[in-house]
Amino acid sequence: MNYYDIQCLAQINEVDGDKVDELVASMLENGWQGAPILAIPDSMLITGSHRIAALRTIWDRYNTGEYEDNEVLEAKAAELLNNDDIAYDVTDLVEDAFQSYRELNDEEPEFDFDEIGWIFEGTEVEQWKSEIAEW
Repeated sequence: MNYYDIQCLAQINEVDGDKVDELVASMLENGWQGAPILAIPDSMLITGSHRIAALRTIWDRYNTGEYEDNEVLEAKAAELLNNDDIAYDVTDLVEDAFQSYRELNDEEPEFDFDEIGWIFEGTEVEQWKSEIAEW
């Protein structure tokens, strides 16, 4: 999924403006690096508050023409916003994990955004666990 697929989703955490600025600079210099933002596209982000804030900053600057005088930055911003590796749809994985939890515990699980490893253990998302602070 790309930025446009997740742009309307709310951040799950407060963000540090300095970190967002660092991410904007890094993304424009190096492109997308690391794990994708995990998201349920119809409802919420699971990870990535700082990265979505950085992408929103890039989109705002791109959309208002701030990069028009710099073809390289304009192209990098467009490429970044359209990169289909930015986000990963985890809808089915979350639903499956919650269903398994309900069956085993006869109760609804709590969704703690600071500890998501149990949801994705044994799934394809586990490949990024060393990059996901909330794991």
